[in-house]
Amino acid sequence: MSSIIKDFVSSNIPLIWVYTQEEDRFLSDESSALLGKKTINRLYIYDASDTVRDIERSENQVDPQIIDTSDQGGAAYAIDIFSAIPDTQYESCEIDGTNVWSITKDKFFPEKSLMIMFDVAFYMTDANKTKHTNAYLTRKIKNALPKLLMQNKGIVIVNHHKDIPIELENIVTYVEHKLPDVGRMKSLVRSSQNSMSIAGIPSICLSEDETINIAQSLTGLTQWQAENVLSLANRANSIEYRQNKTQHRNFKTDVIKKEKSRLFSKSGVLKIIESDWGMDQVGGMENLKQWAKDRTLIFNHEAREDGIDLPKGLCVVGPGGTGKSWVAQALGVEWDRSVLRLDIGACMGSLLGESESRLIKALTDAEAQAPCILFVDEFEKLFAGAGGGGNLDGGTFQRMYGTWLTWTQSRKSDVFVVATTNSITNIPAPALRKGRFDEVMYVGLPGVKQRKEIFSIHLRKRGWEPSEYNIDIDKLSLNTPNRTGSEIEQIVIEGLIKKVKRTGFGKDNPITTDLLMESINDVKIMAELNPEESKNLLDWAKSHKVLMANKEDDEPTTNKIMGINTATFNRMSGVGASTEQRKIELNEDDI
Repeated sequence: MSSIIKDFVSSNIPLIWVYTQEEDRFLSDESSALLGKKTINRLYIYDASDTVRDIERSENQVDPQIIDTSDQGGAAYAIDIFSAIPDTQYESCEIDGTNVWSITKDKFFPEKSLMIMFDVAFYMTDANKTKHTNAYLTRKIKNALPKLLMQNKGIVIVNHHKDIPIELENIVTYVEHKLPDVGRMKSLVRSSQNSMSIAGIPSICLSEDETINIAQSLTGLTQWQAENVLSLANRANSIEYRQNKTQHRNFKTDVIKKEKSRLFSKSGVLKIIESDWGMDQVGGMENLKQWAKDRTLIFNHEAREDGIDLPKGLCVVGPGGTGKSWVAQALGVEWDRSVLRLDIGACMGSLLGESESRLIKALTDAEAQAPCILFVDEFEKLFAGAGGGGNLDGGTFQRMYGTWLTWTQSRKSDVFVVATTNSITNIPAPALRKGRFDEVMYVGLPGVKQRKEIFSIHLRKRGWEPSEYNIDIDKLSLNTPNRTGSEIEQIVIEGLIKKVKRTGFGKDNPITTDLLMESINDVKIMAELNPEESKNLLDWAKSHKVLMANKEDDEPTTNKIMGINTATFNRMSGVGASTEQRKIELNEDDI
């Protein structure tokens, strides 16, 4: 196993801070790498049980305890005795590679020793567990550094968070222990298919492609979590095999997705969205569909060999109900990627620095699941108050804004961001510029052609094929100008309710065009209630030459509410123009 701290230990760095979510895997990897290659002589472990243990003795002896520090001051005492310089030479502390105590009867540790300390960060706070640093413990650490350097020893502090006490920031070396990558997960899948055998059932035997797919579906989990998920998936498949529901022994992928979603939902910040609605289930948005199709090839690794960078993201702008939120889910199906929804509200915390810490963790977790799509709905919420002086919120939103800008600009992972908003003027221009988003698109009210598709999709989705039940889609689409996709869906629902009330359930009592026509008047036109929203968004799209997601058709009245004629809309939509001419061109003054 490779070591993430070997270079620092070999360079006699006395103090290292490791951030990890997997203590056991970190300890296993490091002990094998450091002791196996004789990088160090001895490896000791300290934790909140107030004992210092030699890891090799722990494996070979019944009683692995070396020193009990509970009555001597805990972590501070452990640091004192580990860094202490004995009066005698260090050679007297080892005989044939076995640790012994010096002739002074005090317990000393040989040169080139390393002590990994768990739970120590808990003692870095005061009794009230605030952000204030425990001065006594940090002073013990500082005082130990010269003695550690003299003896070529080191201390590694391991913790689950990245908050390093300010007193130690400039003297500690920070290292991040990342979650298992696809390669590590592949090894785990291979070992699990052999070890998770069930009596009376053939063992799992996966092809290379199946192994890779399952390994990718496990990314973002710890090794412990992945092992548990594989165990559940194996059991679920074995039950189906016994019941003759399947003849193929595999890890049940539905169980993996469900368990992964459950594990991620615990934080409340990231949530996996499951959907089987592809681009063919989205009405209209012809330009967006073509754009997505063009980008499919760019995700191929061969594009990197041609010098093409990974696509960064897409910002979808438009009034409410026009289908913006479906874009992320449809792209997930189109590109065969998991979709993670970032809940900005759940990022907010009451303590200073807690909000941005949650945001950083969410972005880190998303990167661990790459390749994936990160869906940020109501994108403008991330920048609420970012333009102010930070007087009302202690600068929280300004720091979150800075965190987002830094991540979107510098990330190298295959995380594609889909952000949606109906309040584009509240988003700072730097957040939208090229390099952070590949494209900004405007999704407006659907035209006649798009409304026909939307009616057909929602009727077909509910089991009412328009052609089979003689539903006049042309008539419905012509009589629903200025309607959003969500309003059309509600018209279908209202029509079905009317059908049940008047004729009852069942296919023998079908939905009719007349019932749907009646339902049109039952659903309010939101664009008429707030005409300024649509007009302002379209004005912004026009001034910034934003690519239109929909192609306009032959409806002359579609855009009356927005205050523009069809010719103007066609020109803005890029009808008759090339794809290059329809690309977004943000003004330099806005950046």
